[in-house]
Amino acid sequence: MKNTTLKILVSSAAFLAAGSAQAYNNVEVFNPAHYPAVVTVKYSACRSDTFTVPAATPAGAGSAKAGSSRGACLLTTVSAKLSGSNYTITEYSSSGTAVSRFVIRYMGTGKQNYKIYSDLQLANIFDREVANLNSPDGWVKGPSNKPTITLAPGVEACRAGNIKLNTEIDDMFQKLNRERKITPAENKRYEQLEQQIKARRAENQKDGNITLDECNAMTKLFEAEKAEVIKMGQ
Repeated sequence: MKNTTLKILVSSAAFLAAGSAQAYNNVEVFNPAHYPAVVTVKYSACRSDTFTVPAATPAGAGSAKAGSSRGACLLTTVSAKLSGSNYTITEYSSSGTAVSRFVIRYMGTGKQNYKIYSDLQLANIFDREVANLNSPDGWVKGPSNKPTITLAPGVEACRAGNIKLNTEIDDMFQKLNRERKITPAENKRYEQLEQQIKARRAENQKDGNITLDECNAMTKLFEAEKAEVIKMGQ
């Protein structure tokens, strides 16, 4: 009886492991630069992936997925180098995340010309970053099915402030991550906060119009998120 029970438990564990192996999508990276990017993805307890993402074309950003099956591996870093250029790229880092889509975003200032962001971090503007190719070698507007957004008076300044605040929060969190001050629970909480902001953005932009009240409500969400991130580092 004991042997039978043990076999059942072992079989159940193997079944669950096999099911969880397909839990996360393979990593996909979008490249808006005019140079191919050699990308390296590292996981918390799995073998790294290295693959090349094609350069952008007038039709849109280059894109590629990691070739090997990711299974249930949590991602810790995504780094990249642009072949044939001197531009530098700031890597994406996490204590362990299930996120799978990333874009190499042109920053335009300082020595770190590009920075890798996840779709969770950029939320509603991720698709815009993929479609609109902003790089030091020229701006190419690719195809986009995003709705035209009408901005009410005062909204443009509000949105600019929110983008700046969002970048500040992300930089703060990534710095704490690099310093190993973020626990897995805090990383999960940060992803929850980002998902809440992403959902609110999608709701605000559903009809193509954003009011000043909606933008100010987003500001409060960012400020609350910033307060939580500050506590994470203490």
